[in-house]
Amino acid sequence: MRILNNVGINQRRADSYFDIYLMCDAAEKDLPDYLDLRKTERFLRALSEELGIDQSELVQPENEKGERWVHPYVAINFAQWAGGELAVQTIKWVLQWFRDKVYETTEKEESFEDVDPKFTAWIQKAAKFDPRKLKKTSE
Repeated sequence: MRILNNVGINQRRADSYFDIYLMCDAAEKDLPDYLDLRKTERFLRALSEELGIDQSELVQPENEKGERWVHPYVAINFAQWAGGELAVQTIKWVLQWFRDKVYETTEKEESFEDVDPKFTAWIQKAAKFDPRKLKKTSE
């Protein structure tokens, strides 16, 4: 959870989506004022085409918990419209999420936990091999 203006703003770890209702609370803005703008409609259409994600996934409908999740790029666009500290913090939060995600991915890729133990033993044996220690055979 992110905190701004004494409002906790939820950001999902799995996909970096933000609860836009909480962003609205922090910025003291009304969501329909943003969504009804022609500029927003054009942005959502272009983003949908660019990412190959349906607009209903970019701005998800309200769920049973009263949350409404938006793609991180939509969160940035909303925050730029809302202005102030939210604009600055949202960019930082999204970039931090991407940085952390890259770090997690890099760590995972460098892990050999899923490699076959027999293969690991063979590689270790090959790494210790020294051809100078071979017995010479008669020629």
